[in-house]
Amino acid sequence: MIKDCAVILPDAVLAPDTVVPPFAIFGGAPARPVGKVPDNHQEAITELTTTFYQNTKVEDLGTVYNLRRGVAKLRVK
Repeated sequence: MIKDCAVILPDAVLAPDTVVPPFAIFGGAPARPVGKVPDNHQEAITELTTTFYQNTKVEDLGTVYNLRRGVAKLRVK
């Protein structure tokens, strides 16, 4: 189970019953705690995603569909 605001590093291998605590950074194989997420992480990610979605145009929705098919790049303002 991965708790809120936890980060799993690329190529990390979690054991089946691993519980990743909130604000922990896990990495390695087998994955283990390697750091702590900064306290402002949740606010920073919320701001980043909000800004992204506010700047995405409605006509880009077709482009997002094509991205899933590997056809085009997403355009933002």
